[in-house]
Amino acid sequence: MVHIPVIENPPGFTSWPFGAGRFKMNRHGQRCPGSVALVFFCFRRRQNHFVAGKSRYAKDGTSDSPIRKVTNMSSTFAAAQVQEESLGTSILEASIQQKVAATIDDLIAQLPVPEQLTSEQRRGIIARYAAVLEGNFIYWMTATFLAVKSQEAHPILLENLYEECRDSHPAMMRRFAIAAHAFPTDTDALAVDKNLTAMRLFLGKLEGVPSLLSMAFFEGWIQRFMAPLAKLAALQGSTEMEYTDVHGVCDVRHSQELFRGVFLEMERYPVAEGTDMFVGVNLLSTLIQNIVQC
Repeated sequence: MVHIPVIENPPGFTSWPFGAGRFKMNRHGQRCPGSVALVFFCFRRRQNHFVAGKSRYAKDGTSDSPIRKVTNMSSTFAAAQVQEESLGTSILEASIQQKVAATIDDLIAQLPVPEQLTSEQRRGIIARYAAVLEGNFIYWMTATFLAVKSQEAHPILLENLYEECRDSHPAMMRRFAIAAHAFPTDTDALAVDKNLTAMRLFLGKLEGVPSLLSMAFFEGWIQRFMAPLAKLAALQGSTEMEYTDVHGVCDVRHSQELFRGVFLEMERYPVAEGTDMFVGVNLLSTLIQNIVQC
């Protein structure tokens, strides 16, 4: 049996990465002149890929065969990391939507029973709602468009604004209020002025994610509020229900799309640590309570 000696440091190397090399021997047990055959695996990171090679080294340690790429050994770890991050993102998104839905549920639960209100109380709710919505909704959505940075979220806001302008939702709102004998007076406008101003100043900060989230919340609340609002108008003797009919349907899709915009914006431009994403939602909740209080 031929004994094959082991060398610890091949020519041209000061260290041996994995195991040792062996001299190539002929059939008589003699060392082959002129070259040393080294079979090794040398792993190195290059452009996020692991590569391996099998090379023949001459006495000077130079290689005469190319290194070939092999399967990316980091892909398993990268895939696991992506799955973990995706799961974390999904949990965060679900948590945000659940919190918004709970806030809307609480606000709807606090609404007064229309039949138990006086005519003036019903008129006041419709008038304060009209004072806020007619002159501010398009302005708020435009401010949100200016605040958003991600190109993916911009079309969502543009579609919303397009419908508001094309179908003249402010005129629709005004017809609804007039038919219910609830066109806003200066008293109605001043009753909501403080909280309305706070919302305007918040949107003026042009913060993408908080602004988008506040609009997604508001669209969701409007859709839920349309049935009670229509009831208030009907008790006031109105039959003009185009506004409530339209927004009771379209705002479901608008809210869903705006939530998608929130998460697109969060993905591209994450909010700074410590940022309260629900500032606008809280301000709108206070304004809504101001509208419906009797």
